[in-house]
Amino acid sequence: MTAMIKKQIVFVEPRLYEPTFKIARTLKLTGRYETVMICFKDVDKDYAKKAFDKIIVFKVNFALSLKNLFELFRKLTEGETYAFIRQVRKLKPYVINVRRSSIESVVCLILSRKYPTIFNISDILNFPRKNKSFRAYIKNKSLAVSMLSERLCIKLAGGILNKSGEGSLNFLEPKTNKPVIDFLPYCLDEWILPPQKRIFKKNKEIHLVYAGSFIDNVKGHVPLSVFIDKITAQKIHLHVYIQKNLAGDFPEKLKQIAKNNKFFHYHEGKRADRLN
Repeated sequence: MTAMIKKQIVFVEPRLYEPTFKIARTLKLTGRYETVMICFKDVDKDYAKKAFDKIIVFKVNFALSLKNLFELFRKLTEGETYAFIRQVRKLKPYVINVRRSSIESVVCLILSRKYPTIFNISDILNFPRKNKSFRAYIKNKSLAVSMLSERLCIKLAGGILNKSGEGSLNFLEPKTNKPVIDFLPYCLDEWILPPQKRIFKKNKEIHLVYAGSFIDNVKGHVPLSVFIDKITAQKIHLHVYIQKNLAGDFPEKLKQIAKNNKFFHYHEGKRADRLN
């Protein structure tokens, strides 16, 4: 009996992203697909192997700077680059899924045009210019690059996977005529803990947990301090687990707030499958 030929789905990621992990893990468990990840930053391979049959890592920083440009040209002369190219050329994708608005995503979509491609749009950046926070965004050069990349990715991709809800892409200017699947973030069965009866303390304290990242000091967004104050002022305990790669200077800010607020608790970020 001949073995079933699996369709190969390639995920291109600047870093391993939990929603992508869940999609790839679900596809892998069907037994009908070979899942491949191409990543440009270090990845926990023991974790990634649960979702991907093959992991290709090529560490490079695409952020615009002379230092990064020099480093990129230097790497082009190294054996690691040729090994990466050989691995990629051996792939036979059924479809390529590219996530996040970035320079590397634009490059990947240009190089992958002979294959069906999907742009997995994360947070939508290019809402109409009348948006009050547009000027604040455009002052941030890296965000301006991401906004331009988003426009190019939408134009280059064969289809769009959208997490922001049905009809949300209608607010883009110009509007896209590409096929769109509105695919909301979902739960992975393995990560769901069944409800359990608990013995509450006499004071019946409430504890909320937030895991992810914060945006601070950007017009149009609630500042970090206000977000924390509104919750803890109600004597609700707030625990936060901040992603290390997105933390910036937040750890020090949060640790200082925790020292002065007994209802606020800062924790080091953990791998998604360990947070439960």
